[in-house]
Amino acid sequence: MRILICGLALVVFGCGMSPVLHHDSPQRTNLDVNKVEGNVPHCDFEIKTQGLCGSLTWDHTPVVLQDAPYTLQFWKKGVAIANKGPFVEPQGKVTTDIFMPSMGHGGHGKVSCEESTSTPGVYAAKNVIFIMGGEWRVRIFIKGSPLGDDQAYVSVTLPE
Repeated sequence: MRILICGLALVVFGCGMSPVLHHDSPQRTNLDVNKVEGNVPHCDFEIKTQGLCGSLTWDHTPVVLQDAPYTLQFWKKGVAIANKGPFVEPQGKVTTDIFMPSMGHGGHGKVSCEESTSTPGVYAAKNVIFIMGGEWRVRIFIKGSPLGDDQAYVSVTLPE
């Protein structure tokens, strides 16, 4: 009997007013929630001088001493959605590297950063070789923009 009452209470009070099950009211998406909170959805980093957001997506999980390529995407804040676009090409040259703040050094070799030939605002970074586990930063630089140089970073931790 107790289970029946609890189950009935859950349906009436728990699910009855749920925005997911109450189909008359619009469902809030992550985009709506982030607009309310003043954040941009899935904005891994910001290029503030140009009003851009960006995302970093790994091709595969980074592993020490193996190439860990990633993709950078840029879009106007409040106009586009991460991984969906429309993407925009930042003003200036985009470069990226990896840096370990606690040790004061980068990875092995120089990271290459090439813009997609088919989609402006999307860049492929290769030759990303972490030389040890620990806390790292993937740094993104915009240089030579008439709006001024800018930089951002995304933190990543590799197992020791």
